[in-house]
Amino acid sequence: EAYAGFGAGGFELLQWFTDDYSALGQKALYTEANYTAPISESLELVFHAGYSYGDAFEDAELLDYGVQLNYTAGNFVLGAKLVGTDASGDLKVSDDVFNNQPRMLVSISTTLPWDAD
Repeated sequence: EAYAGFGAGGFELLQWFTDDYSALGQKALYTEANYTAPISESLELVFHAGYSYGDAFEDAELLDYGVQLNYTAGNFVLGAKLVGTDASGDLKVSDDVFNNQPRMLVSISTTLPWDAD
C-alpha cells in the first residue's frame, strides 16, 4: 500500500493505492480531498470527500463525504460529524457497523502525552 499527497493552506489532496485490497489480489485506489476552515482559535469546520475505485470496486465505485465541526477544549477535541456515501442497491447498508447511509457521529479525542504547561 502506498499514498501520495500534498496540502496548501487548509486544503489537502491524497491518492491511495494497493495492489492487494483486503488480501483479494485486486487493485484498489482511493482519492480524497479535505479542507479545514478555522472559525476561531478553538473551533474549526472540516470538509471531506473521497472516491473508491479500481478492480476491487468494479461496478461498485463509491463516493463518501463528511462535514465535521471540532471544538478544542484544553487537551481534548469534541467533534460532531455528518458522514455518508452515495451507495445504492446492493451496496446500500443501513444497519450494523457497516452502515454507509448518512448519519451523525460524535467524538471526544486527545493525544498523549499532554504537554506540560
